[in-house]
Amino acid sequence: LELLVFLSEACNLVFDAASKGKQFLIVGIKNKAANSLARAAIRVRCHYVNRKWLGGMLTNWLTTETRLHKFRDLRTEQKTGGDSTVF
Repeated sequence: LELLVFLSEACNLVFDAASKGKQFLIVGIKNKAANSLARAAIRVRCHYVNRKWLGGMLTNWLTTETRLHKFRDLRTEQKTGGDSTVF
């Protein structure tokens, strides 16, 4: 009975957030669930991770985002023939 209460509450939270246009990140990396998770997430237009999860991607997002921007800048410089220092 307690599980049903928590599931109902979780469904209500998801429904409310979705009705406000919020985005979701669905994470499931177990082999048995990976393909089903990807299909479901694509069908409902959600972001998803169904392979190895990189530790700290959310809890250390500022550093992750900084590294992603640096990587993007390095790729741009490489494509345009610019001279860059990796680190």
